Amino acid sequence: MHTQPDRDPAPCIRAASPRPGAGRRTRPPRIDWSRLDPEVARLRAGGLSNRETARRLNLNVKTMETRLRHLRLCPTCRTMFG
Repeated sequence: MHTQPDRDPAPCIRAASPRPGAGRRTRPPRIDWSRLDPEVARLRAGGLSNRETARRLNLNVKTMETRLRHLRLCPTCRTMFG
């Protein structure tokens, strides 16, 4: 096995370590559904799909689908969101 005794491994280790805070995921800002629900209902009643509604409101499609699934549990919301 060949080694390099005069080479310092520390620069390699320092270069490979991430910057402080790098790679941390931050939570997206909370969505004010009380403001968005009527708009979602209006767009859905107008015949837009989940994807089209999400695009118009600058939301992720999965976020929109999860919200609608949650609202379908409420009997009064079922008629509003169909």
